[in-house]
Amino acid sequence: MVFSSLIFLCIFLPAVFVLYGIIPSLKARNILLMLASLIFYAYGEPIYVLLMIGSSLFNYFFALLVAEGTDRKRKTCLVIALIVNLGLLCVFKYTGFW
Repeated sequence: MVFSSLIFLCIFLPAVFVLYGIIPSLKARNILLMLASLIFYAYGEPIYVLLMIGSSLFNYFFALLVAEGTDRKRKTCLVIALIVNLGLLCVFKYTGFW
């Protein structure tokens, strides 16, 4: 599904928009948007949803480590997270050239 497709414009976007307006809680709205994003990406290529979930969990746990660690631990965790994220970006962006 792309942003300009009829499925997105006539079904998916209005449904998410209406649900977002109906839900009063900010936490529930964030969950809705997260699930809608995963469904949107799964419509195009389902296998990459697992990659997105794994990457999100990895970043969440490393953000917790950065938030509660000492200065040295914070910097180490930040560097590891950056290397992993940039590595994933390079692998999935540039392996098609090889």
